[in-house]
Amino acid sequence: RYIRPKGEIVNFRTKYSGIRPYHMVGAVPMHSALSEIHTILKNTIIVGHDLAGDFSALQYKHPQQFIYDTSNCKRLRLMSDLPVNQKASLKKLSYFLLNRSIQVG
Repeated sequence: RYIRPKGEIVNFRTKYSGIRPYHMVGAVPMHSALSEIHTILKNTIIVGHDLAGDFSALQYKHPQQFIYDTSNCKRLRLMSDLPVNQKASLKKLSYFLLNRSIQVG
């Protein structure tokens, strides 16, 4: 299912998102989807990268002890020889830990 954000969509960024205008025909309005999303996320451990923006967009506050954010993980930064006092980008973590280049071109 697709979710229609609030406001006008001025750029679908199809190259990156794969989403085209026809995907929004019949899409669930954001205000309707938020309740279901909050229910799904409740009582779960969430693993992701730099999640603050995602939680903000979802208007959601999750208990900190149930969030594992790879951008803030000191252990991953140490394993990657990245500065421990800065957030690590997903691009750099992927390159140093998995030997994979992502987000290129």
